[in-house]
Amino acid sequence: MTETTLMRFPVGYTEDSVNPSEEHIDQALLEAFQTPSPQYIHNRIWLPHREPRGKEIIEKIWKFYSEYTTTAFATLPSKNSIFNCGHVAIFMLAPENDKTIEEAKKMRYDILPKEIFKDGIFRGDLALDTHTEIAKFGRYYANWHYTAADRYSRHLHKQGYDVGHLSCGILSPNNFNDILGEYLPEGPVHPIITVFAGSRASAMRHTGMRDTYTLKDVAGKCYMNTPWQTTQDKSNYFGKTVLKDKYPHVAHGLVKWNSDKSDITPLTDEELVELNYVKYAQQWKDSPKETSPITGGQFTY
Repeated sequence: MTETTLMRFPVGYTEDSVNPSEEHIDQALLEAFQTPSPQYIHNRIWLPHREPRGKEIIEKIWKFYSEYTTTAFATLPSKNSIFNCGHVAIFMLAPENDKTIEEAKKMRYDILPKEIFKDGIFRGDLALDTHTEIAKFGRYYANWHYTAADRYSRHLHKQGYDVGHLSCGILSPNNFNDILGEYLPEGPVHPIITVFAGSRASAMRHTGMRDTYTLKDVAGKCYMNTPWQTTQDKSNYFGKTVLKDKYPHVAHGLVKWNSDKSDITPLTDEELVELNYVKYAQQWKDSPKETSPITGGQFTY
């Protein structure tokens, strides 16, 4: 794998996959924290593997993402499941103490009241639910988190790791806090984006769309869209695999690396079955959910 190799979304890792080294993690952290930010409060990066009960925490993190969100993963009892990944970096918002808040006021920073984290920053009596508050969230918080997480993940990618992002936690902060609250030192938080990485993904999502892009698609153009309508390759979707009845409408397939990670290849039907690939876990189906009235979909909270 080279620096120009596309970053692909892992859905599981092999049993012999190795977590990023502490040196590489520290370098990635420095990249993240050097990201320009409009303000410096409430932002946190949590590395659970460095906690005394790190292994236990990470298992619960994968339980949260695989059972309470709509993200699909290779799950247990597969020997190539997402639970083989022992490195996650959670970019999240957290409440500040009174001293920090007083200092932040002097800087004219936007301040989130501690109480807003109880129900999640977009729910409850203090919800950020007006145009101005949502726009300011994008300006002051999302701006930094997504950019910093990208720099963090790109650094690990350049070191040869298979790296993925999870943004679904932002929709389900209550479940996140219920499952992980005992480990959080500052009380309830609001997860924004999670980066995860390991040396060898067992399978990765694939549409074929990005693989077709060349400089010809962008050269000389001043206004453009992602040309997915004409370049998306459906040759490896589940409709042509053993999972066609289980996932008839999923708009991606799964691939794996070849032996030297220089190219990708489709999984066989036997490999697809072994992955135990699950998108809607029974726990998700049984959990209370909210429906998005404009853009559609149901999500736990």
